[in-house]
Amino acid sequence: MIFKYNFTFDIKLIENFIKTRNLKILDYGCGIGTWSKNNLIKSSVKKITLYDKNKKLIKILKKKYNHKKIEINFNLKNIIKKRNYNLIFM
Repeated sequence: MIFKYNFTFDIKLIENFIKTRNLKILDYGCGIGTWSKNNLIKSSVKKITLYDKNKKLIKILKKKYNHKKIEINFNLKNIIKKRNYNLIFM
């Protein structure tokens, strides 16, 4: 099993599993955020978009992730229009 409940995504593990570079990832239902910041800077991930329907999480996520590779976007219509993700986590 690659992922377990209540874990942190390891970007290096994902890169080894998926050979695509410049990944654009949508985390649909991101909750409080489970992305490891340790490997984010050196990773080949271009952008991770975080979405959740609970708008109260925006403040928490902005404190947790202040990196240019992380986009906090709680506008579902905007996300659907983009449709340019290599990988979607739900």
